[in-house]
Amino acid sequence: MTVWREYFGITGRLRRRDYWLRWIISVVVITILDVIASLLLGRSEGYWPANPVSWALWLVSFWVGLALMVRRLHDRNKGPVWILVYNIPVIGWIWCVVEIGFLDGTPGPNRYGPSPKGVAAASSVAPTLVE
Repeated sequence: MTVWREYFGITGRLRRRDYWLRWIISVVVITILDVIASLLLGRSEGYWPANPVSWALWLVSFWVGLALMVRRLHDRNKGPVWILVYNIPVIGWIWCVVEIGFLDGTPGPNRYGPSPKGVAAASSVAPTLVE
């Protein structure tokens, strides 16, 4: 997998661990780049984003967050339309954190692809007792 697909792609599934790692890495990298851009280009007092580079970084972070959420929803066997539910103040936000950040994905393959854990569905692995 390429870094581009891992952070910007919206197809496939993403397990919880990988979601949190990619999210933390993207936040740290974008924050560092924003601080460097603000130091080099200056800051507009009272305005955010502070400069054009900050605007670009904000757009990148928005897309990365959205792509990670969509792939995590795919792991939960839910479509991207669920992101709209997460826009409900407070209740939607809590639901989003629980659903995306803490609940396990669908075991085995689902309509969005194979399990990112490499686990097959229990029914396809279980031996048959009657032949």
